[in-house]
Formats: sequence, C-alpha cells, structure tokens
Amino acid sequence: MDNTTGRPVTMWMRHDQIEALDRIAAKARISRSKLLSNMIDVGIDEIKLYDATGIAFLAGLVRDLQAGYRNRLRKPSDDSEVPV
Repeated sequence: MDNTTGRPVTMWMRHDQIEALDRIAAKARISRSKLLSNMIDVGIDEIKLYDATGIAFLAGLVRDLQAGYRNRLRKPSDDSEVPV
C-alpha cells in the first residue's frame, strides 16, 4: 500500500476498544494504525461481496436485530421496567 496517497482520518473510540486494538496489534507486531487500516480493507471487501451477492441488506438487518435484543436483555440501571 502506498501511504503517500492517503490522508489522516480522525474518529472517536471508547477506551476499551482502543485497549483491545492495542492488544491485537501488539500480538500481530503491527501498529494500531496498520491494524485499523487492515480491518477497514477487509470490511470493505466483505461489504463489496455482500453487495454483489445481495445479502448486504440482510447482514445489516441481522446486526440491527442483535443490537435490539441486547438492549432489551440488558439489566436496567434504575428501577424502570425493561421494554418488551
């Protein structure tokens, strides 16, 4: 990859995400930046594949459903009722 044709991108991440990335990058002996770049490349390739096979919409739908179930099953922080 030619690093001279790119540009820096800034994003907000939680501390636990950064710590996890750092552990994985250290294990792979690459920088956090390189790990993220590799992950994005793989993600783009997967999205292209999903789009080409027509399952991109289905993958997004499944992810949204999983998030909805996780939110419903999470223990509330106060005494309010869990939505059903």
